[in-house]
Amino acid sequence: MRVVNGRAIEHYKNFEVRETGLAIPKAEPLYIPAISNGYAPNDFIVDSSLVLYLPLYLLKGSKFKSVDAYKRTATVTGAVWGPTGRLFDGTGEITPASPIVLADDTPWTIVFWLHPTEETGTAGLTGNLAVAGSQERIFIWGGGTRLYVTDRNASSVIWFETFSLTEMQHVVITCDGSDADNLHLFINTSDKGAKSRADSQQIIRVIGDTGAGGAYFKGTLGEMRVYDGVCFSQADVTHDYNATK
Repeated sequence: MRVVNGRAIEHYKNFEVRETGLAIPKAEPLYIPAISNGYAPNDFIVDSSLVLYLPLYLLKGSKFKSVDAYKRTATVTGAVWGPTGRLFDGTGEITPASPIVLADDTPWTIVFWLHPTEETGTAGLTGNLAVAGSQERIFIWGGGTRLYVTDRNASSVIWFETFSLTEMQHVVITCDGSDADNLHLFINTSDKGAKSRADSQQIIRVIGDTGAGGAYFKGTLGEMRVYDGVCFSQADVTHDYNATK
């Protein structure tokens, strides 16, 4: 049992820690009345691998802090709060005060609950900068028919998968951290296959945009989590889906 500040991690509200040490939300409603910035003071999660946790159906206001051990301040533009998450109007984004850096050749996992509504164009999920050597981004393209993961030099891997424009979906992207940097995409627990690339680094400077400007997400982002040093297995993905749907 891991103990932090005299409390077992298992005691932290709404989360359970599996035998692997991975912190995942319990299968119970996470929404609670707002106390400060939309969350209660005891709702921070102390798992050091969980470097960003944004339950956007819970976080209100134009500025809030992430619900993780790092308590990152984030500023919102063009994304209205609602009980199922943040409704992005196609012109806005969420900007953490400090970027989240997922290094090359290191395991990582990014989890979304999302509902895109744009039938055309590019729907940015995460992005870095629009300059050479800093072009990491993840986005849905072609009216929800494919997902791109792009490295710092604008080289992409692509999954040709159709996303629903009518309902929330559980989307998980993982990197195994090997020399081959195998990336997996899971949609509602279904493994869409692995893609290998030479550079798996991702830097998340904005959410709901690619960082290139004008490639904004349109629809609802319900939740986002980023794990550094952890690559979800199929069992982890299935557990996460069942616990948070």
